[in-house]
Amino acid sequence: MKRRILIVDDETGIRDSLSIGLEREGCEVAEAPDAEGALSVAGAFHPDLALVDVRLPGRDGLWVLQHLREAGVPVVMISGNATLREAVEAVKQGAFDFLEKPLSIDKVLVTIHRALDYERIKTRVAILSEKAGPAEPVGNSPVWSQALDTAERVAPTDAAVLLIGESGTGKELVAGWIHAHSARAEGAFVPVNMAAMPETLIESELFGHEKGAFTGAAATRKGKFELAAGGTLFLDEIGELPVALQPKLLRALESGEIQRLGGEGTRKTDARIIAATNRDLAAAVAAGKFREDLFFRLNVIPIRLPPLRDRGDDARLLADIFLENFCKRHRRPLMRWTPEARDLLRRARWPGNVRELKNLCERLAILHEGDIPAAVVEDMLSFPAQSGTVGGAAEGELRAKLDKVEADILRETLAACGGNHTTAAQRLGISRSQLYRKLERLGIKTELTG
Repeated sequence: MKRRILIVDDETGIRDSLSIGLEREGCEVAEAPDAEGALSVAGAFHPDLALVDVRLPGRDGLWVLQHLREAGVPVVMISGNATLREAVEAVKQGAFDFLEKPLSIDKVLVTIHRALDYERIKTRVAILSEKAGPAEPVGNSPVWSQALDTAERVAPTDAAVLLIGESGTGKELVAGWIHAHSARAEGAFVPVNMAAMPETLIESELFGHEKGAFTGAAATRKGKFELAAGGTLFLDEIGELPVALQPKLLRALESGEIQRLGGEGTRKTDARIIAATNRDLAAAVAAGKFREDLFFRLNVIPIRLPPLRDRGDDARLLADIFLENFCKRHRRPLMRWTPEARDLLRRARWPGNVRELKNLCERLAILHEGDIPAAVVEDMLSFPAQSGTVGGAAEGELRAKLDKVEADILRETLAACGGNHTTAAQRLGISRSQLYRKLERLGIKTELTG
């Protein structure tokens, strides 16, 4: 794609030489001899970047810089006789760089590429920052810090890790963090949820299949082990792996080889294994529902992730992050928790843990206006706080209020997901079947998509 470059300089020779050099490199160029002309041309031309002389007739280049930066256009300042003070001021006002005349077209091109790369990265970071949760595990409580200390020590190794914690405690986030801080960070992080797949598809998902291996296998397909080669395979809800498939997973872990469904030979695999469970696997072993040898193979480095109710002020810290990010995502005014609401965040039981807190913050960002009182938080919580009743409301009244809030959230989420039930269920942190039951209970009619 051609880059559009605006040149603002009162010297015709400078404009001409820059235009020729830039057009030779495939850029589309527009010119302006003064400040007013620069803004007029920029409004019609929509430049990707502007080269602006500091000294211009009438208004100076710093005035142009200010207006172009407000419009989101990156600017490189140029000058033949600017003072150091002017150069410093230009950079302070947002200029990417400051080039002195006479200009080398090669240096100009290098600077343009650097500036555009910087803008691209900055835009990407801005997009990522709008995601609802922090990119890395956040928390200051001793129990959380202890878990992260263990994760930090094990990250550089290839040791198998078993993350143990209730649903919603952040097991996938921590697994991704371990991968990102390992020697395999350049490889893929491949999550697979055992509880989210039909038993008949798990083997094919993990190990892949050859064409014709079963009805509907129209083409050869790599499994998760192969896709994670050189990276990390995250086996979420490992306790849900059917007993019949546990020996095959154990062989893959012990031999470093897999066999595709319908295939004859074996294939080498090179994936680090991080598993996670919300079940007591030792009890499952005792009950004959999980192989002891597989448990020992996965449980090399166990890390217990504490429930949110045991993390003290972490709930308030996370609530601030989630609420701010959801307000930005949904283009809503920033909100604040009242002191009573902040106290309630700390006392709440959070049976759904961080996932429940995250969902609460998204509901508030969408449905609430202004500062958030404790009563509104109580109404939206899945369960009452540790002490006291829920706002003193009668049970029937409260149920009706909660149903209305829940129905509004379901409709809003489905609309935001284009009616796709799978995407909506994932955003709400529930299964599709749970979503269907809620829709039926609340009398919400939708088209069945996704």
